[in-house]
Amino acid sequence: MVKYGEQANSLYQKILTCFQAHLLAAVIGGSIYVAHEELFRQCEVPTLTPSNSISDSKIFLGHARRSSTLGTLEDLAKASRGILDSSEVGSNAILGDILWSDPSPNPGLEFNMARDIGLLFGLDCT
Repeated sequence: MVKYGEQANSLYQKILTCFQAHLLAAVIGGSIYVAHEELFRQCEVPTLTPSNSISDSKIFLGHARRSSTLGTLEDLAKASRGILDSSEVGSNAILGDILWSDPSPNPGLEFNMARDIGLLFGLDCT
């Protein structure tokens, strides 16, 4: 907002449109997986019951932040490109992971607290 003033919102919307069309990953020759840059976690889709309504969704956020399972190509195929603001739960957590995750010197997967979206992944994951 400071840098672009009145044009900031319009610019932001154009950037989101670019992200929507951005190639997330590809499989080359049936055996080489190439991602945008990052790895992603396995999908976690919460099941709502009478005891845990949408207002109780913080339960799932904490669970997703501790996820330690890499996602599959099937998980990637489930992601909806029409939803750009990724949640941490459900198939669209993948979008935030692929676009905003970072490598880490620590092993495993953990929530990327610095960005507040995506993951930190260690050499053991790559």
